[in-house]
Amino acid sequence: MLTKGISIISVLLVLASTLLAACAPAPTGGSNWLLCASDSVGILAFACEPTPTPVPPPLSAAAAPANAPMVTHIIATPKDLKWADVPSLPKGAKIAVIEGPLTEAVPFTVRIRLPADFKVPAHWHPAIERVTVLSGTFNVGMGDTLDTQKTTALSAGSVIIMPPKTNHFVWTNEETIVQLNGTGPWGITYVNPADDPRNQK
Repeated sequence: MLTKGISIISVLLVLASTLLAACAPAPTGGSNWLLCASDSVGILAFACEPTPTPVPPPLSAAAAPANAPMVTHIIATPKDLKWADVPSLPKGAKIAVIEGPLTEAVPFTVRIRLPADFKVPAHWHPAIERVTVLSGTFNVGMGDTLDTQKTTALSAGSVIIMPPKTNHFVWTNEETIVQLNGTGPWGITYVNPADDPRNQK
C-alpha cells in the first residue's frame, strides 16, 4: 500500500514538472491551458497565467525628432496688422507679416500694400510666388523690362502663381493690397541692379 502511494506521488511530481515546463510564456503573449489525467487519482487540471504582450512606452516629448514642426494657429484681423516699409521695394510700399519670418526656411504669409500709380521694375524671387489680390487692381506682366502695355489686370479675388526666378513686373493705378504666400528664405532680385532701391543712396 505504501509502495502504491509512493508510486502515485512520483507520477504526480512528474506530471507537475511537465506542466510547469509547458507553461513557459507564450511567444505571442497568449494563455497556455493544459489538461491532463493521471491514473485512478482522477483529473489534474493546470492553468498557466496569461503572459501580457509587451507594449512600447509612449514617445515622450524629449524623444520626439528635433525637427518636428510646432503646430499652432494664427488669427489675424485687418486691425491687427502692423504695416512697415519695405526696403526692397520702391518707396511707398508697405508690408504686414502674418506668418514668418521670411528669412527662414518656413512657410510665410504677408500682405503688401501698394499705393496708386506705383511701379515695381522687372525682378524675380528665389521660390514659388503665390499672390492673391485682396483689393484694388494688380497689373502684372512677364519680361525683363516694365511695359504697362504688356500686363494683365488682376482684380480682387484673382490669383497668380509664378515659378522661381520668373522675371516679372508690377504696376497699379489705385491702392492695391495683395497677400503673398510662400516658403522662405524669401528675397527679390532686380533684373537691372540699378532699379534696386537698396542700391540707391
